[in-house]
Amino acid sequence: MLLKELFSKEPEQTHSSETLIDDLCFYIEHDDDLQKEYFLPAARMLKKKNILDDTDKCAMEFKNLVELGCNKYQEEFKLDGNPEEIYTKEIKEAVCKKLAERQIPHIKDGAYDPKEV
Repeated sequence: MLLKELFSKEPEQTHSSETLIDDLCFYIEHDDDLQKEYFLPAARMLKKKNILDDTDKCAMEFKNLVELGCNKYQEEFKLDGNPEEIYTKEIKEAVCKKLAERQIPHIKDGAYDPKEV
């Protein structure tokens, strides 16, 4: 935080790319609807394709998840500015890659495998 932000009456609503990427990852990982509809099927597909050792290929499987996650995030938090300028292709790719890096170990360990009852 900058000193001018600390002492100003109104905090500036700026998001650094890293902060936005971290926020989006957290939001996507903790949204139940996104998890059920998009993440779990992507995790199953990654395991089926057996490409868990290639982070870049795995990241591409999260493309739809991230796209919808960005839309849902914008609807909920209404960041100032044009959404196309906020959620750039580079931001979305970084979110996909970060999700892949964070989730691949769990997918490999079978954390998202269907449990038999």
